[in-house]
Amino acid sequence: MQNAALMAAWLRGRLQFFTQPAALPLILLLLALATVFLFGNDRGHFYRSGHHDWLTSQHLAQAVNLSPEHNFLLFVNRTLDVDGEPTYKTYARWPVGSYALVKLATLPFGDNFAARIYAARIVMLLLFAGSAVLAYLALARLTGDGWVALTATLLAFSSYHCLYYNDAFAPDAVPGLFGALLAFHGMVIFEREGRYRPLLVKACLALLLCWQVYALLLPFIVFGLARELFQARAGNSAPLLSLAGQIKSCGAALLSSRYLTLGVVALWFGSAVLAFNVANEYFAFDRQLPLAQLPTFNSARFHFSGEPIEEFAAAIKWGAFLEQQFYRIGQMTQPYWMSPFDSGGVYADRDYLGLITGALALAVGCIGLIFVRHKALLAAPLLAGFLWLLPLRNWSVFHDFQALFYIGIPLAAFSLIMLYLRKLSGPQLAAVFAVAALAAFVVSAADMAGVGQRYAEVEAEQEMMQDFAVIRSLVDDDDGVVYVPSGQANPELGGAALASSYFLAGNVIVFDYSNFATRLTRQIPEHRARADYIIMPRRLPGPALLTPDNRRVFLYDRAIYDGLYDAATLGSPIIAADWNVHFKYGSLIYVSDECANTDVAFFLHLVPRDVSDLPERSKEYGFENRDFLFADFDAGSRGGGRCVAARELPGYDIAAIRTGQYTEDGELWQGEYHFER
Repeated sequence: MQNAALMAAWLRGRLQFFTQPAALPLILLLLALATVFLFGNDRGHFYRSGHHDWLTSQHLAQAVNLSPEHNFLLFVNRTLDVDGEPTYKTYARWPVGSYALVKLATLPFGDNFAARIYAARIVMLLLFAGSAVLAYLALARLTGDGWVALTATLLAFSSYHCLYYNDAFAPDAVPGLFGALLAFHGMVIFEREGRYRPLLVKACLALLLCWQVYALLLPFIVFGLARELFQARAGNSAPLLSLAGQIKSCGAALLSSRYLTLGVVALWFGSAVLAFNVANEYFAFDRQLPLAQLPTFNSARFHFSGEPIEEFAAAIKWGAFLEQQFYRIGQMTQPYWMSPFDSGGVYADRDYLGLITGALALAVGCIGLIFVRHKALLAAPLLAGFLWLLPLRNWSVFHDFQALFYIGIPLAAFSLIMLYLRKLSGPQLAAVFAVAALAAFVVSAADMAGVGQRYAEVEAEQEMMQDFAVIRSLVDDDDGVVYVPSGQANPELGGAALASSYFLAGNVIVFDYSNFATRLTRQIPEHRARADYIIMPRRLPGPALLTPDNRRVFLYDRAIYDGLYDAATLGSPIIAADWNVHFKYGSLIYVSDECANTDVAFFLHLVPRDVSDLPERSKEYGFENRDFLFADFDAGSRGGGRCVAARELPGYDIAAIRTGQYTEDGELWQGEYHFER
């Protein structure tokens, strides 16, 4: 009863806070954050192509696979090794915390994949909102003004990267952002109120979510130690003390420092989290791999490697890389509504506005170091992004969402600017700025909500998820091995190339990464010969098809499929002409044994069984026009003047194909082929 009374008293005290004038900025912040749930996250599908979906699909697969059955190993899928034995395919190695949260959130939904995606995204949005609340609470303590804290928080969190990735599941994105701000909140409480235990607890909890916390703790600990050593030396009553005496005095101050204790505890706890991952990997690989070859150490070598990926060699150079970082800081500083950036990839054209904005924000923060009292609290968020990204530039250069860890720069810059404006104009105007920042956040969230949401794509992805649900139920009956052709025949989901790993979590999957042109005349790959099933994005007639009601992705009995459709050669053409046309791998293969001239144009008209499958622009004609040039679909030459062109067919059910070669003077040949049901 006494505990219940204490809990009730604590709850009443918390609720009374919301009736006070000081609570109004926090209430407005919560209302603003509610809009990301209202505008964003269009429920249960991958709808933002690119890195957003790539990250979500891979990490969801890891979270779904997290179980004692696999020694709690975080793996994307199981595949076959060179000896044909199942082995685990892993991905980036991050702390287990965010995966455990998502696993718990998705457990109630079983094999309802749409519900799983929705649950994972809600978890990410809650962490995103929690990050903003932590930032606000920390700034309110530091500045002593809720309106200043509200303005800085809303402006910093209305940026492109925050709003685009706020529902993407990746431990090094929103969960990492939450972890970093959780640790920062503990730092503020320690510096302002002297409460040390909450700092230790929050730092350890943050390390369960992300490694980026170390980049935040390092400058905080270094600045704090330097201050304590300086104070110990300045407070010494014997200024002429011998060198040995001064060293002893500083050593005593160092050993009693709570900053040093924080560093030791963080290293110990982080090492324990890392050891958990390493142990899982060691036992999951049947103790066959040396420690140095475990996925964790391979991942570390890649992330810290000085050898860039070849295609990013130019961007990894220090000049180009630093320019990119200032541009990303600019993206983090400007609300999306005011300057709707797009990531644009590694070599995107960077406008001067973004570069200048990023440089000015950093400059404001650095100037603030001269005037503020708690320099360690300002230095830590200012430097954390650089301390994390610069050593990992070979990796961070093509991971634009890592700009989230520059969040400390806009938070610091906007806080300092607002404090200066409040000093000039008074506290009333600070509230006006806060309302304007709220409007900027809401409008930015509304603008971002439409990015990637196209009805036709969403409908296709929902159909694909339904198809994969059927495939999963069939494959799970006997834990079969599944072959997934890549390249031209890869069943992608909204740009997420590893979506099949997510939907077939836990199954053994064989991926074929060979060149498409080489595959045309090659024998069945050895690994595929061990598979029980094959997935294709084309519906083929015959008894091999196991999912006749699917619409986007189709499952076949591999042995029957090989016999019907996969002879070593192309087989007889479906249309015999100057260019013989073959149907293989869900594509049309145009072959000419004598083609001295490759300046060839083809017409290709596809007639569907259901006209509603056609794109809107083609429905009035009753067929889809896919005319093409040989040069755009050249699949390679086989010598002796032989040329091959490969044209992938769409995923809908085709009734007839009309194709031929034409020149400016007219058709050279034409042919027609009808698929039988």
